Amino acid sequence: MRPKDKFDIKACKKIKDCNDEELIEMGEWLSGWLGDANFPVFSEIVEIFVERQDTLLPFVSNIFYSNDSICIYWVLLELYPKLSYQNQVALTIDLEHCLHNISEKLTLDEDDENLKEILEKVLN
Repeated sequence: MRPKDKFDIKACKKIKDCNDEELIEMGEWLSGWLGDANFPVFSEIVEIFVERQDTLLPFVSNIFYSNDSICIYWVLLELYPKLSYQNQVALTIDLEHCLHNISEKLTLDEDDENLKEILEKVLN
């Protein structure tokens, strides 16, 4: 049922029919597809995360503890704004942690600078 590659939109559509238990089993794997908005399956995966956000929120939370600035960037731009207000509030501590980690870096690359700016806007 998992997409075979970044073009397997058909498999993504089948994932929408999964029960919560099945979705939780593949949550970490699914969140890996949020790392690049250029993947054709990206918008389908975002849609799954939005439709089933209460089930998948822990996996979104985990992304903010990763060192993957690009994935965090795409989640903040494409997924986070579509989450319910309640779930956005639930992620506040995770966003603050992420911002703190970026701010603690001795040198920031362009991705980190962009991410820091977005996080500051989201948190204020």
